[in-house]
Amino acid sequence: MTVPTSEVDSPWLRPATAVCWTALALTAAAILALIWTRDIPHLLQSFTHDDAFYYLETARRAAAGQGLTFDGRNPTNGFHPLWTGLLVGFFRLFRGSGEAAFRWILSLQVGLLFVPSAVLLFRAVRQAAGPALGLTALALVLLLFPERQVNAMESGVLLLAGVIVVAGVLTRGWLDAGASPARRFEAGLALGALFLARTDSILLILPFGLMALLLDWVAARRAGPVRLGALLRGSVPLVLGTALVAAPYLIWDVTVHGHLMPISGALKNSLPQLALTTRYVDRSAWLMVLLVLPGLLYAGTRPSRSGLAPDRLNRATMLLGAYVMLHLAFTMLTMRWAVFPWHFYLYPLGAVLSVLVLARALWGRAAGLLRSGLVPAGIAALALLGGAANLYLYRDRPIRVFFAGAYAAALWARGHLPAAARIAMKDAGVFGYFSDRSVTNLDGVINNYEYQEYLGRGDVAGYLRDQGIGYVAQHALWEYPDVNRGTYQTFEFPIRSQLYRRAGGTLLLRHEDEQYREGSVDSGRPTAFVIWRYRP
Repeated sequence: MTVPTSEVDSPWLRPATAVCWTALALTAAAILALIWTRDIPHLLQSFTHDDAFYYLETARRAAAGQGLTFDGRNPTNGFHPLWTGLLVGFFRLFRGSGEAAFRWILSLQVGLLFVPSAVLLFRAVRQAAGPALGLTALALVLLLFPERQVNAMESGVLLLAGVIVVAGVLTRGWLDAGASPARRFEAGLALGALFLARTDSILLILPFGLMALLLDWVAARRAGPVRLGALLRGSVPLVLGTALVAAPYLIWDVTVHGHLMPISGALKNSLPQLALTTRYVDRSAWLMVLLVLPGLLYAGTRPSRSGLAPDRLNRATMLLGAYVMLHLAFTMLTMRWAVFPWHFYLYPLGAVLSVLVLARALWGRAAGLLRSGLVPAGIAALALLGGAANLYLYRDRPIRVFFAGAYAAALWARGHLPAAARIAMKDAGVFGYFSDRSVTNLDGVINNYEYQEYLGRGDVAGYLRDQGIGYVAQHALWEYPDVNRGTYQTFEFPIRSQLYRRAGGTLLLRHEDEQYREGSVDSGRPTAFVIWRYRP
């Protein structure tokens, strides 16, 4: 289906375009203003997640020559490598406090990830499907992307990498039947970067490869007998490009850590065991799935005029739709712990493409909507709504998460504990980054497989002894009322091995060894943040 020519000539598109670009500029400027005017506790609450500081602290230590380690002692692979590598480069250049670095990183995500994603997707869709759909893509990015790209997490670079892949399909013909080896090699490089942005995006790489192979086979079959060389001509460059980018990381993972999978991924899934559950699928992810499905079904049943395959916009929609379905199935069958909303942050890109395909179908049958100005006015309104909605999400709210308490405790530790103090803590991101002390992660996400071996033997106490840990911190004690109130004598703090799905032992903590206690909040529940001196 072609874009109606009346769309290009619609006099209402020009003012709608001005509104959309103004909304993008104002949204970016407003987010930057919040980043630089809001105090750190409320900035933590509004913009980010504890896991973001696993990246920041690991990168800061790597830039200082300590290697890829969160606590300065134990090597880890519990991160996605592309964002970590970019942060290492940042910290090699940056000189300033941890607070200033955090603000700069959020700001750079606005200027180098969110805005480029919006511009690139707009230009790619406009070239492939016309200006009205290009503006619609821009408006949808304004609605769905800011919170997912400006959070100090890997999801910002993930979405930009996803947009680059979509732009390559739309404007470079990376998924065209019989695409040249050079085009497929380009695609491979982009897919490799997408894999490094988030390793579970291999679930997008697989359908890309299968679609490319199928399209090449159909094209070759129409030309005559199918020869293996014709299929390899497109497949080999695709594989080589992907491997060139991804293989060094995988080789490092195996040689240094003895595993292909990051420890963070190994703790969260049950492979090779499978069991169906929807418990770990975020509610916003279900909304994205509902948006993706109609476009996926429509795109998959609309061949191009040649009869070979759907056109480029439909192919991109099918690709992202296939990824969303595969990722959803993978999550429901294998994920068992600590699955958070950012695990699904590539879904909105699939939702955007789905809406575009369905909108094009509607406008193709009712071109008068464009000439009347109703569609351009709706696009402009959507852009303004998107900007306003994200500013609402970033609004200053009462503290409901433990980040503010962790930041206050970190400042205390920075001023009162020895520089060489070694501390152990679950959910250690904010505290570990801002305390400027060595903090070993007890839940294991940013630790390593060796730690899991201790837990597998039920010997977490032995691990802390061997590591020379002198303090233990805990941010959420509402499950233990006596400890939360401070009316206990001793507390056996349980630690679990998520890798082996068993108890990892307990840490004996004494009331008399409390060094710090302050009221805090965790998931809206009043609690205390406590630091104990640890005596094995």
